[in-house]
Amino acid sequence: MQVPPLHTPVEMRQISDLAHVMEGVVLGLAAAVVIAQARGVSGRARFAWPGLILLAGAALLGYLFVPHHGVARARLQWGFVLGDPEQRQHVIIAALVTVAGIVELLNRAGRLSARGWRLAWPAALVVIGLMFVLHEQHGTAESVRQAVRHHQYIGIAMLATAALGTLDVLRERPTRWVTASWGFTLLVAAILLGAYREPPGAFQDASPHSGGHLAPAEPQRVDQPRDAR
Repeated sequence: MQVPPLHTPVEMRQISDLAHVMEGVVLGLAAAVVIAQARGVSGRARFAWPGLILLAGAALLGYLFVPHHGVARARLQWGFVLGDPEQRQHVIIAALVTVAGIVELLNRAGRLSARGWRLAWPAALVVIGLMFVLHEQHGTAESVRQAVRHHQYIGIAMLATAALGTLDVLRERPTRWVTASWGFTLLVAAILLGAYREPPGAFQDASPHSGGHLAPAEPQRVDQPRDAR
């Protein structure tokens, strides 16, 4: 991995936890809307869950790319976000969610007539689910093991949502239980996402044989010897 240029491992864990909570809450709201609207909906309410999906993707992109450390350090921040495999996966996931939200909004606005456009959201979820299952993690061997397991659970829930969402699109007539079911699996994924916390050892030093990756450890205080005089 690239060494985080602007944060310690503790700060990286805090930043990651906040992002997971933020995304979990927004996706959870979208899932709740899907379940509530499973019987069908008309008017502006039909834009509710796609709008929340778009918000989730755009918010994550902003979280990753807004120059939190000032414009002078923006290139350093962006270089890390795009250069590190784990952060690059986050960028791809955020971009997919954003594009899927836009396509679904355009579809519901009548701007996209082809039925295939309705598959944009399930298709995005397939890629996102696989990326969660194969998600890159950094840290000590134990922290990587814990993080990978939790991300795999999220990925499985995302893949289940993709399968049920595809079935919902392909059916001639919308079926309440199919729509509600993919809303439920999305809610499960959102809860798992929001509940995730980086384990101790994430983004920290790992030995070459530990299965983790190298990141700077927390700064330690070193007492200087006093003058013998």
